[in-house]
Amino acid sequence: MGHSEPASGLCSLAKVLIAMESGLIPTNLHYENPNLDIPALSDGRLKVVAKNEAWNGGIMAINSFGFGGANAHIVLRSNPKPKSHWPMACTLPRVVGVSGRTQDAVNHFLDKIQAHKNDEEFLSLIDKIHSRNITGHSYRGYAVLSGGGNVVKEVSAVTSSEKRPLWYVFSGMGSQWAGMAKQLMNMELFRTSIKVCSDALRPYDVVKLEDLIVNGDEACFGNVLNSFVSIAAIQVALVDILKALGLEPDGIVGHSVGEIGCAYADGTLTAEQAILTAYFRGRAILESNLKKGAMAAVGLSWEETKRRCPADIFPACHNSEDSVTISGPASSIDKFVGQLSSEGIFAKAVQSSGTAFHSKYIADAGPKLRKALDQVIPNAKPRSSRWISSSIPESQWGSPLAQSSSAAYHVNNLLSPVLFHEAIKHVPNNAIVVEIAPHALLQAILRRALGADATNIGLVKKGQADMVQFLLSNIGKIYNAGAQPNLGQLYHTVSFPVGKGTPMIASMIEWDHSTDWAIANFSGRGSKSGENVIDVDLSKEEYQYLAGHAIDGRILFPATGYLTLAWKTFAKLHNENLDKMPVVLK
Repeated sequence: MGHSEPASGLCSLAKVLIAMESGLIPTNLHYENPNLDIPALSDGRLKVVAKNEAWNGGIMAINSFGFGGANAHIVLRSNPKPKSHWPMACTLPRVVGVSGRTQDAVNHFLDKIQAHKNDEEFLSLIDKIHSRNITGHSYRGYAVLSGGGNVVKEVSAVTSSEKRPLWYVFSGMGSQWAGMAKQLMNMELFRTSIKVCSDALRPYDVVKLEDLIVNGDEACFGNVLNSFVSIAAIQVALVDILKALGLEPDGIVGHSVGEIGCAYADGTLTAEQAILTAYFRGRAILESNLKKGAMAAVGLSWEETKRRCPADIFPACHNSEDSVTISGPASSIDKFVGQLSSEGIFAKAVQSSGTAFHSKYIADAGPKLRKALDQVIPNAKPRSSRWISSSIPESQWGSPLAQSSSAAYHVNNLLSPVLFHEAIKHVPNNAIVVEIAPHALLQAILRRALGADATNIGLVKKGQADMVQFLLSNIGKIYNAGAQPNLGQLYHTVSFPVGKGTPMIASMIEWDHSTDWAIANFSGRGSKSGENVIDVDLSKEEYQYLAGHAIDGRILFPATGYLTLAWKTFAKLHNENLDKMPVVLK
């Protein structure tokens, strides 16, 4: 490449890095015969690389000798780690997230990444770079890469430079479904969490948890105990995945039995305590021989529902401004649903396993549940301020009952109305809201309640052809929304440095040259700075005379030229023209 003056050391460094990565020392182009004035080249002490030569790495030195006497020397040791060509340790689809200053830059980066989707070391570098927010990047994107070539990709603008609050919402009954965890069990983190829950249930007379959530049919979930433990187990596993990604919620809200998930996310219940709380909740209901009840969703406000309900029917769940779940005897619910429907008011029975939850009709289950939970939760932990209670009215949040995640709190949750609409009013307008459940049941309610500035993401939704890909895509959406999940934590850990031959990332950064900026050419006169940058371009007429200053066939900038530059800079500092500013150089 010739002599590059002050950049020669960096050029040599680039050449050495190429040799280290490729295992070949590049040839010196256009070399024919040695300089006879250098005896070491003739007698073999020095050798010019005249063709690409194999090099197994080790130590290499670089000299940089300056015209003015500035000499430098550096010794470099090559990376000894060979490139791993083993199959990827993880067969899961790979979710990667990147950011950039433009939408095109993010799309370009993601397209380049797809070409290396089987290189774990390369993907780990991408994960490491983007595990923290990069200032000034206004766009984010993610891609889910699978072995079959199917790629899910989404790029979006970052709506705020400030950190957005992250909120978790835990759904309750109705989110369970047959085969809900069949595909998710392929994820090691998920499977490990389920095993913890399953081991906690083993001493009790309950169907094996893994079999229930993988192979259980719809009839299985007619049993309320099966529904409770399934919902709780999957919520625990999904929280563990989010926790492994380094995500912690700023706020937590639960709907009905979903408050068990709140307790786990808040750290007030262990995974074992959470699954046993769900188990004994179901067992208390089954053992109480309750009168057959039913529940229904109606399109009325909370106040209107209280006013219109017959004496034996109660508003049980305040879901939104115009959505309430009512609870009561089965025959009365059927009759009231028919009446409302005849008036053109939405009314529909919901699956409740023949139980009138959150009403006086399940009061007999309270003492049984309390007795069991006193054993499961012997030392209740205080609830943090981020957990917004939906089972205790806000006017009573200062009461002893509301202070801790105690047995009494969870019994009250079973027996009391669900004030979900009141609770989600505390969610900030710009929050990232993640619904955690076997099925994202509350998305429509959340969209209406939280408005356009919030981002609603349901982690799992029934009916997906590839549930793992769907979950990973939603984790990507969390990244796009502004949160900072460490995506590499889902996969095999790669030790750094990466092996030789791992693709370089610099070439994948796309620059935006779509706009031409007009730049004024000022002389700099009047400046008080001692810095003066001179662009010497031989294609310009004013500098063409310098081509005549050649030594051994090489054009060199003359030493007197440097003196002239110092003179020009001195004149600039004094706001004078060069020809009117005589100087004496010593």
